[in-house]
Amino acid sequence: MNPFVQGWSAAHIGPHLQASPTWGTQPQPSLHGALPYPHHRPTRIPITPPADSFATYTVVPSGSPRAHSILNSAVLGPDNRTHFHISSDDAATVVEEASGRRRVAVITWAGAHPTLALDGLGWPLRTSQWLYLSSDRACRTMIAGGEQFSWRPNGGFLFPLANSEASQPLARISLSLSRSQGAGNLITLQLTPQALQKRLLKATVVSAVLLMSGRRID
Repeated sequence: MNPFVQGWSAAHIGPHLQASPTWGTQPQPSLHGALPYPHHRPTRIPITPPADSFATYTVVPSGSPRAHSILNSAVLGPDNRTHFHISSDDAATVVEEASGRRRVAVITWAGAHPTLALDGLGWPLRTSQWLYLSSDRACRTMIAGGEQFSWRPNGGFLFPLANSEASQPLARISLSLSRSQGAGNLITLQLTPQALQKRLLKATVVSAVLLMSGRRID
């Protein structure tokens, strides 16, 4: 069983998820656009593990400076080697492993509702079903490896929490201004050893593409 899609069932993507919430008249969303804006009540955020406990992956844009975006980029690992390639045209985005160019995911942007095809899942689903917005708009939740995780905004960071706000964060996605002129923003993905053991790297990369794409995913 592919751990990236294990735990998906018809119940998870049933009719109750067909109509995803919209932003409506909510305040301007967070830095990441696709994440909810934390305005209703403060969210209790766990203590962040020491920086050296994270394995850091860096998104390096490819192509012309005008096209600098996570949608056309490479993901470099702690070993400074390319682990994933991300390529896009107007219709779709493809995420591939650098080793053997094995396809991880295809995001199709055309139509009213973008769709996501994951390696091993066997059928496409809406992006809003894979990263679905909670009823209180406090987080986006995904299932990976048969477990549920929540991406929550906290300043410039996103924390996936395993079903509990008291849990330690397993990973985060951060956005910062690059010091290189014309390089645009720098996106980094950081995963704890526990996240890597849970094989959450691919799910984190695909989450980052969706959340940092600047495109509507609901």
